[in-house]
Amino acid sequence: MTKLQSLILTALLALMVMSKVHAEAPKIPPRGVVDRTRWAPDDWSAIVNHRNLELGWSELEPSPPRNGVHAYAFERIDSVLEQALLRNARVHLRVWAGRRTPAWIGQEVGVVRMRNAWDGIEADVPRWWDSTFLAHYQRLMTDLAARYDQHPQLSLVMITGPQTIWAEPCIRELSDSATREALAKSGFTTEIDRKTISAFIAIHAQAWRKTPSSLALNPYEVLASDGLGGWVRKVDIDSTFGMMEEMVAVLGDRAVLQNNSLRWDVPTDTVALGPAYAKLYDRMARWGRMGTHIGIQTAASDNDRVGDLAKVLGFCREVLGASFVELPQRYNEHSPADRPSLNLEGTQQLAIFDSAFEALANARIKVVSRTRDRHLGRQTNDLRTVPNGPHDAKGRPDQRGLNPVAKTVVMGLQTAR
Repeated sequence: MTKLQSLILTALLALMVMSKVHAEAPKIPPRGVVDRTRWAPDDWSAIVNHRNLELGWSELEPSPPRNGVHAYAFERIDSVLEQALLRNARVHLRVWAGRRTPAWIGQEVGVVRMRNAWDGIEADVPRWWDSTFLAHYQRLMTDLAARYDQHPQLSLVMITGPQTIWAEPCIRELSDSATREALAKSGFTTEIDRKTISAFIAIHAQAWRKTPSSLALNPYEVLASDGLGGWVRKVDIDSTFGMMEEMVAVLGDRAVLQNNSLRWDVPTDTVALGPAYAKLYDRMARWGRMGTHIGIQTAASDNDRVGDLAKVLGFCREVLGASFVELPQRYNEHSPADRPSLNLEGTQQLAIFDSAFEALANARIKVVSRTRDRHLGRQTNDLRTVPNGPHDAKGRPDQRGLNPVAKTVVMGLQTAR
């Protein structure tokens, strides 16, 4: 059996046992306010007692496997989880792929030069839709889960396999013209990308049996022809909605719908970023009301992108019903005189928000799951209605141009019980 055949079989078997995966009881989901990069400063640690752990895949697995044996640098993860036990705290794990994928994987699958027009960051990103890349990511998640899925302090793992510059798979950096051209020349298409994201969700469903997984959601960027031999960026919010349904259908109670962009425009006194994001947040709120956990990472505090932090947190509580919120880096610089744009009155106000998010997470656990099943139009473990992009005349998913692993995953999602 070839390596590719073995991988296809593994993906198919993962989907065949997915009904059993649904039956396992997940961990207590993430909740409260979260420091996105560290343990909170001492005077805030009683409230912000959860944190993200971010590290690059290249930091975790800097060298290729030898004789089929993968070697990982687990020390940093082990250390943070040991500290979490002592603090009675929880940890969210974000292993960055994209521009922080090991160079040896990029050499195997090829890279695309991409640039984020907002930050000006430019990097080589491996072709994440390549079947070899999927195989390496599947192995990484399988090995991480074997070591940490049962750990009581690990409460969330992010789906980062299809990320590019930042850990947001719906953003394809298509505002940059050179990136559009480079992706088109590399064999990338939106149809392949959309179906490959399905494969990454399925990989997490197989590997992480108890720990919830989150997908960062934004209005999905589409690479479209301009009709003149060039390429333009379009936005397809319906594809994002499809990813939400797929997350809930495949992961069940282990699905967390997340967005990493929330900010408040002070001059207009409203949520920023425009109508597509308004639709995104409205749909996330609907899923929250049906019992799915909602997570938010606010916009960064550098250059005051987050705007009015208190109003952002209020929106998370009152509109989105979020279970947890990752705070901007400078939340502890809370004096309005020093940081008027953050507008957060210190630990007492943040404690109120923290308690509210904890309560929302607890209430969500009590929601009857069949409410979501009814919305998805399925019975338990029947995933036939999961949207996976275009279909042929007989209602089967259109697989033209799809790599074999993603093709297996897509077909399996249509027939799994």
